[in-house]
Amino acid sequence: MPRAPAPLERIAAGACPAQAGGPGKTGGHGPPPPIQLDLRGARADEALAELERYLNDAALAGYDRIRVVHGKGTGALRIAVRAALAAHPLVRSHEPAAQSEGGEGATIVRL
Repeated sequence: MPRAPAPLERIAAGACPAQAGGPGKTGGHGPPPPIQLDLRGARADEALAELERYLNDAALAGYDRIRVVHGKGTGALRIAVRAALAAHPLVRSHEPAAQSEGGEGATIVRL
């Protein structure tokens, strides 16, 4: 004779393993963001709004290092991005990427 299934038990909020945080986790709210944000070709105001969203998503996902690609061009986007990073409360530090990671066309960010 088959046994009846065990009754379901309620799990306290935040105790569900699927909602646990950590690197690459977003608390069950979809896939984690990529570890790189590509802003090449964007206008500065659009790029800064996208950067703000991305920094928040990356921090929530538990990332501690990300790369922002802004391209070399005239340098206007690079200057705007780095100024925004310098003033952002989630950013611990930022530096130009190594040549193998994009050089002056990218910035490495520590969250």
